[in-house]
Amino acid sequence: MRRGAAHLVSTLIALSSATLATRAACAQTSMHLESPRRVEVDQPFTVQIVINSQNGGSPSNARLPVPRGVRSAGPRTSTQTQVTITNGRMVQQSGVTLSWTLSAPKPGTLHIGPPSVDIDGETHKGQAFDVEVVAPLAGGRLPQRGQPVDPFDPFGMFPGFPNFPNFPRGLPFPSDDREPELPAVPPEYQLDHAKDPTAFLVAKASPRKVVIGQAVGVQIYAYAGAGAFQGVSPTEPSRDGFLSYDVETEPQGVAIMLDGKRFFAQKITDLVLFPIRTGSLRIGSMRLGFAGRNYRAPAGALGVMRESEPIDITVVEPPLAERPAGYRLGDVGDYKLRAAVDPKSVREGEAVSVIATLEGNGNLPSKLDVPQQNGVDWMDPTLIEKLEARTGVVSGTRTFTYVVRLDHAGSVDLGELTLPFYNPERGRYEIARATLGRVEVRPDPNKATAPAPNAPSDRLSGLLSPKLSGKPAEPVRYLADTHAFFAWLAAGPFSVLLANGLVRVGRRLRQRVGARQDTPARKAARELDAARSLAQNHATLESVGGPVERALHFAIEAATGLKGRGVLRSELVTAMSARGASTELAERAVALLAAIENARFVPGDENSAADLANRAEGVVRELLRGARA
Repeated sequence: MRRGAAHLVSTLIALSSATLATRAACAQTSMHLESPRRVEVDQPFTVQIVINSQNGGSPSNARLPVPRGVRSAGPRTSTQTQVTITNGRMVQQSGVTLSWTLSAPKPGTLHIGPPSVDIDGETHKGQAFDVEVVAPLAGGRLPQRGQPVDPFDPFGMFPGFPNFPNFPRGLPFPSDDREPELPAVPPEYQLDHAKDPTAFLVAKASPRKVVIGQAVGVQIYAYAGAGAFQGVSPTEPSRDGFLSYDVETEPQGVAIMLDGKRFFAQKITDLVLFPIRTGSLRIGSMRLGFAGRNYRAPAGALGVMRESEPIDITVVEPPLAERPAGYRLGDVGDYKLRAAVDPKSVREGEAVSVIATLEGNGNLPSKLDVPQQNGVDWMDPTLIEKLEARTGVVSGTRTFTYVVRLDHAGSVDLGELTLPFYNPERGRYEIARATLGRVEVRPDPNKATAPAPNAPSDRLSGLLSPKLSGKPAEPVRYLADTHAFFAWLAAGPFSVLLANGLVRVGRRLRQRVGARQDTPARKAARELDAARSLAQNHATLESVGGPVERALHFAIEAATGLKGRGVLRSELVTAMSARGASTELAERAVALLAAIENARFVPGDENSAADLANRAEGVVRELLRGARA
């Protein structure tokens, strides 16, 4: 009868032991340095520090001291994490690679390092090392251990490609009559035209229109048309609004003919993204420098920089029609659910273990809704995941382990676990189900019998006795019993409303008065007064022309309702005549506007300015008389 409790206690002890063992292994951290020992002048080379740790700590403050004059870029960080469970022990191993790209301007021996990096507040140091820099050789670049010997290794992390033609580094293809036999070009590398004859990047994404939570595959390819190269100073594309998974792929380079020229091509980035909101989401550009003998970079730069085009992804919600109850936005993919319950028979108050495994393709949910009922208590689950990202898809499993306590005796049906999701391949909603079955819960003979409840008693009985004689007590009057209280209470809100109304009325009156004062006729008169004042103060013709031009346009608007600035000068006479102005007056007004325009290029004296003001006064007054008439 006590086997269930003993099983639970032994499980907790095993988990505690695994946790202590994992913590004891956290201090195990190792560093490994990779660097070439001999390079040429101005040849970019890569120095890498590989850190292996069991505590999953994140590196920070990475440093690589280099001699003066040596160009350095980095570090670039890449991480790998692996979780293994062996005999009940969970061990997490993390690998971090820090990469620097260096280039020396002259021959000699470089003393580099020692490198150092901080992990969880503790500083780890490596050993210093020397690199010999030699003058360029006539036969091409030096092949180096740990360095790429093939033009398709932009980050210096992979060996050469065995099935690619063995051409000398930095030299063109052979020019004899025989074409080298090249491997077949995969369709994803095919292009209609080359974007640049030297080098360029191409970004692709599929699909471009998805629902929230649907996978989007993103690949970025590098195309080099000037021979062997090494990628330097890369930047990751921005991806705000997405969950991101990196795809671990083996590097593969191909040769492809574009516009009659042979290019080296290689996939340099492969991502699977899951959108987490609707709208038009942008995947940003990636930048990469192409470094090599045939790639001329600006002074101070390590390589010829190229940038991919950004990509816009349209994200919508899945359809509302036939959406099942309990569906959560983002649960998109193709899932299967299975579950196991152990043991099938326990004593009242003991617990069973429910292990649910969710597997399939897509962004696997990290939470399941469990069936709720009286007497069944579900604890928070522990989660173990094994996910793998491939080109355009993420697949794997998430395992949820629940401890479920059963408090009522009898045959308890635990129900079933359900997960509604949207399947974009089939274009419909589906539900993953796992039936849990029944658990026999035996009564606990040691459970104390609860005492029967006593009859209710009035604890206030006898505390007060009714008054049987005397005058009735005077009723107590409160302020809220009077009418005046409610009148004063209502006066506050009404006074606020009244004040607000008065403020609005005053504002409208001010607007009406201002509108009357700012009529086109009044504006024309003010501008004409300003022009006369400038002419009397011996201002130049160009200075007087500004207020005269504004006075004419305001007078035309007052007389005809026509906005003169919105009509071509060649059409202004006809437009004014159509609105009731005389042709002779319209021609005089247009002539004045032409004179003002000429004054900007041919300055006149003060007599010309006074004459312009006098002519304008006559035209404006005639226009305003016509407006009043």
